[in-house]
Amino acid sequence: MLDERGNPVVYEGNEQAGHTEIIGPVTLPADAEDQSAVQLLWRYYYTGDRLDDESGQRSMLNISEIHVTSEPLLGTDPGLPREVLLFQNYPNPFYPETTIRYDLPSKQHVKIDLYSIDGRHIANLENSEKESGRHHVDVDASGLATGVYLYRFIADGYSEVKTMSVVK
Repeated sequence: MLDERGNPVVYEGNEQAGHTEIIGPVTLPADAEDQSAVQLLWRYYYTGDRLDDESGQRSMLNISEIHVTSEPLLGTDPGLPREVLLFQNYPNPFYPETTIRYDLPSKQHVKIDLYSIDGRHIANLENSEKESGRHHVDVDASGLATGVYLYRFIADGYSEVKTMSVVK
């Protein structure tokens, strides 16, 4: 990332950087209860608008539109989402698999459809009633050609379309 003068911006990690939030309590699986120490693993997802750099240098992330969320890989994530939120699939571009994540503040019917860039329906990825919480759909694109595809997310009263890129 460059500052307003075109100089690279360097970020140094420290305890004050970024947003912090207390996560606990975390419910451990039954097989972890008798252990003296348990390592909790978290996966963080960063989404934003990627900008192309005409100079051939690596691309930058425009952090004016960034969303940072986390998904625990062990234990449960406390608290419910406050709004319906569809995240950009990750990784993107991808081959052969990617994940579409979304949050629901209440029980809702969710439908996710995949379309070619010209609007042809390719597949239904999700079409069911979902409880409130954080959800994901794994997408296997091994049968798709290289290209840009659209996915449409519909939940009670909410609709959004995003693009994904398959690169073989």
